[in-house]
Amino acid sequence: MTPTIRASSFFQKRYLKVKDDGVIFMETAVFGSKRRFPFGHIDYVLLSPAHLLSFQVGSVVCSIPTKPGNAQHQQAIQKFQAAVAASHQVTGGFPVEPPPARAV
Repeated sequence: MTPTIRASSFFQKRYLKVKDDGVIFMETAVFGSKRRFPFGHIDYVLLSPAHLLSFQVGSVVCSIPTKPGNAQHQQAIQKFQAAVAASHQVTGGFPVEPPPARAV
């Protein structure tokens, strides 16, 4: 089962699906579409005190309201945060420093 946050209203359809390779975000009012974002492209994730989950990809900011008492929302938020954090971890290798300058 894919963790999903649904926050639709009469005039607007909104959801966030957390897949294994990224998220699918849908927001339609009059116009809109479904968008897919790989976890590695997501720059920031923020959960506001008003329970609004937002994430930024480049200059695009997507937001969806969440319910703290909804177990499926909490599961989706946790999986989303963990997957974004894991995609930004540096693995292996040593930092590369330029060679010291030589006197001539």
